[in-house]
Amino acid sequence: EHNRFTPESSIAFKAGFISEPIINIWTKKLFEIIKHKFPDLECQKKKFQFISTIDIDNAFAYKGKGFYRTAGGFSKSVLKGSFNEVKNRILVLNNKLSDHYDTYKFIREIHLKNNIIPKVFVLSGKYGKYDKNVKLSNPLFRNILKELSEFCEIGIHPSYQSSFKQGGMPSCLKEELQNLESVINKKITISRQHFLILNFPATYRRLIESGIKEDYSLGYSNIVGYRAGTCSPFNFYDLLLEKETELKIYPFAFMERTLRQHLKLTPIEAEKIISENIKEIKELNGLFVSLWHNESLGDVDYWQGWKLVYEQIFKLTK
Repeated sequence: EHNRFTPESSIAFKAGFISEPIINIWTKKLFEIIKHKFPDLECQKKKFQFISTIDIDNAFAYKGKGFYRTAGGFSKSVLKGSFNEVKNRILVLNNKLSDHYDTYKFIREIHLKNNIIPKVFVLSGKYGKYDKNVKLSNPLFRNILKELSEFCEIGIHPSYQSSFKQGGMPSCLKEELQNLESVINKKITISRQHFLILNFPATYRRLIESGIKEDYSLGYSNIVGYRAGTCSPFNFYDLLLEKETELKIYPFAFMERTLRQHLKLTPIEAEKIISENIKEIKELNGLFVSLWHNESLGDVDYWQGWKLVYEQIFKLTK
């Protein structure tokens, strides 16, 4: 799907260790063996790290969509018989109900409370089949982004079109970067691909050419697993050029949609998986990267109960 590499195609999946950060495990065991033979040998110890990341694929559920998208939304809801959705849309548009994708106040509060600077990746590409965010020209969205930039590190969420249009042209990505930078008035150096689309080595080369220093796209969308077999960041090595680059890759093991949408877990079941994952990474002094979306923190309908799961992450990572 979406021309993505599937976990089933990986050696790790076929060998049964895809859910383990095998490189970190082997490294730890290897050092223990060497340490046994050379007791005086010391190893530079790393500390457990937690990076909180959030993707904004769609800034609002109802607000800021413009006349045609709003009219289309009403029509779609009516045809589906979702009259409660029609009612909620009317209430939100008349400022009588909060837009349930507008979770930015909560995002600010929980990160400031825990003294953590989150990384927020914003989809800024043109509207398309798979790119449906609110336009950057929308005043509401612009204000949100400016407020977020005060306590977050804003990153680019390269559009679906930027990966496939004309083979993924650097100019498309650069335009999206420039548009987003003009809103927050800051240089952007971090990225996560929309739909986690990675084409090797083209995607990473494009990011490097566009001035990106860190990428957070390496992971699977449908399972809990380590695509590179590690829970530690590393520099991208371009095999075709036989060259280590300055682009640092930050892998993740899962996102909230993996647990809710693909694995069909309840919030309680998801919390157990997250707790076990964090515990293992702590034992290996690795890096835990959380991946959530603004809409999954709305605590309504499909995402009812998941806000509490998110809050638990901050307790587990202390």
